[in-house]
Amino acid sequence: MALLSDAKRNETDDDTPAARLRRRAREMVLLRREGFSLGEIAERYDVSPERVRQILQANDGPARAQAETARRRRVQRQAEARVGELLAEWRAGRELGAIARDLGIPSTACWTVIARFATDLDRVARRTSIARARGSTPKYSDRDIADALLLVASRLGDVPTPRQYSARTRELGLPSLPTVLNRAGGWSNALRAAGMHPASPPGNRRQPRWTEAECWRVLQPAGPLELDRRPFDGNPLRRAVLGFGAGFDRADV
Repeated sequence: MALLSDAKRNETDDDTPAARLRRRAREMVLLRREGFSLGEIAERYDVSPERVRQILQANDGPARAQAETARRRRVQRQAEARVGELLAEWRAGRELGAIARDLGIPSTACWTVIARFATDLDRVARRTSIARARGSTPKYSDRDIADALLLVASRLGDVPTPRQYSARTRELGLPSLPTVLNRAGGWSNALRAAGMHPASPPGNRRQPRWTEAECWRVLQPAGPLELDRRPFDGNPLRRAVLGFGAGFDRADV
């Protein structure tokens, strides 16, 4: 093992032209196995692609099929490493070819990544962007609208109100609030279709002034006949008793 390490060190320290050519050939083979194209390797070493091919052939470089497989994997890794940029440009409605040129990644690899990582909401956002660019009204499915509501709910950590949803439609490229209301027939219906329960607005229920227990407590000394003799409009206790459905036949006084 030590002799092998010494031999490698001596070979590395050897700076003769022959040693440099051997190192260059090994590097070309490694690059080819990692998926670099002949052109990319040629540009790195300032030689022609044909010369790279000859060097690889003379130094047991990978076969063409193996090199192509490695190249596809390498390009795929490059596209996945920039998935955030790729999806942002795609949601904005840009053409795939233009995105690929800007990112320096083949369009086939870009499309593979989009097909793998794009969500339904990404697709909704893209349709919205394209429709806005064309000046037309986008069309949404019921699933698109439900997904939009769930997205806003996940951002808020709670069931959204119409105002909260509307404030985020442009930012996230979602269906507008009127679209949601018209499609679902109301906000509560839209929330239920998305699997959420509308929150009851606070203070919406009126608290009764007289409880049932208070009515019976006051009714004991008053007696049903005395209650019945008083005018209805000026007798809140009588209204409370009747409102609770107690009825004077139940008053055991």
